[in-house]
Amino acid sequence: MQKGTTLLLGFYGGIISLPAYAYLDPGTGSVLLQVLVGGVLAAAFTLKTYWFKVKTFFKKLFRSE
Repeated sequence: MQKGTTLLLGFYGGIISLPAYAYLDPGTGSVLLQVLVGGVLAAAFTLKTYWFKVKTFFKKLFRSE
């Protein structure tokens, strides 16, 4: 099959598809909350790890000469 035909069939399948009637159980919200909290904690840990470099960068950025 050619690349253009595959792309066209993929596009057609995405546009003309039947509704899924998906169900999200109550645990889904809990998982999303855990992902959000984990992302915030990972960002905080990364900032803590590189704090000296970040602080030096902002000192150089806002230094008045």
